Amino acid sequence: MTSEPTGPGDLAPGVMTEYLTDDWGLFVRSRATLARFRSEFQDVEVHASEPFGKLFRLDGHFMTSERDEFFYHENLVHIAALAHPAPARALIVGGGDGGSADELLKYPSMGSVTIAEIDPAVIAISREHLAQVHHGALDDARVTVRIGDGFRFVEETRDEYDLIVLDLTDPGGPSTALYTPAFYAACARRLTATGAMTMHVGSPVAHPARVRDSIAALRDAFARVTPYITSIPLYGGLWMMACCARSLDPQQHSAAAVDLRSRRAASPACNTSTATPTAPRWRCRTSCATSCNARSRASASVVQTGSAVGGKRTTFTAFVASTRPQRACIIESSQQRGVTARVVVVTGLKEPLTARIYRSRQRFNANPRRR
Repeated sequence: MTSEPTGPGDLAPGVMTEYLTDDWGLFVRSRATLARFRSEFQDVEVHASEPFGKLFRLDGHFMTSERDEFFYHENLVHIAALAHPAPARALIVGGGDGGSADELLKYPSMGSVTIAEIDPAVIAISREHLAQVHHGALDDARVTVRIGDGFRFVEETRDEYDLIVLDLTDPGGPSTALYTPAFYAACARRLTATGAMTMHVGSPVAHPARVRDSIAALRDAFARVTPYITSIPLYGGLWMMACCARSLDPQQHSAAAVDLRSRRAASPACNTSTATPTAPRWRCRTSCATSCNARSRASASVVQTGSAVGGKRTTFTAFVASTRPQRACIIESSQQRGVTARVVVVTGLKEPLTARIYRSRQRFNANPRRR
């Protein structure tokens, strides 16, 4: 393991640099290089880092990490999957790290997940280094890995899918053709009547033109396109995704109904009465963590966070489908570092950034140590 230069665009040796634009980016210091090589398609790297644990890069771009992968994978999968009545068959284009497959397998109705990944090196390196991202999903009996071009796979398959997840690198290199109207139309033809396709679009702040053009192209291929925003630390903050379908519309489902459905799917024995708006659902985990937070089940919530900087609080909301019991511990420990985290219930997914806060603001203000 070394701390050698990690990419041509890095600011300095061992300082991994992600450029959102030519004038704006972020860096993560590499403590050690665990793997680095050139595959048939792209440069592949895995690094050890202090803030993110193992961090995965392709062609010098951040892909995922052990400690923040859930921000991306859970949002990419669960907005559509929780709106679907019973997703049984899914296709992932890209997604060789296995994170999206792991999220899909949490649905009891899911019987088949196909990963169409162009680069076998991504599958191999993920099996070796990214177990905390895929949690064994790459070797699950319900998962089939197809090595080859994703566009060709979608065009040639005769299967139909309840969910198609485009878990892609940013436009460029092997993924270029997968950000085209022709590919979106091909995916639309492979969906069932109630199916949906999801994908990440880009940063609405750093990539406004890409976001605008992508949403327009998606609307040419799908009758319903629902853009939504989440926050992904490794990608530099706000990131836009989209749920695209013929008829399925996540905006028609209330947050309370989605939460109730996810808890019943997680455990028929769960006491859902503790998951009401007056008792935030993460508190419920303290009494039924074993049954509700099994890795192989789905459980969704919405979290609002706010940071206290210079005595002024700023807030944003993010859809987070929390599926592991330690997530509640992250929420509580973040409060002790001057960052508040509040469980919220969205008043209606038609206004995803409007939420009611069920943790009293007075209680927060009464404790100056949390500011």
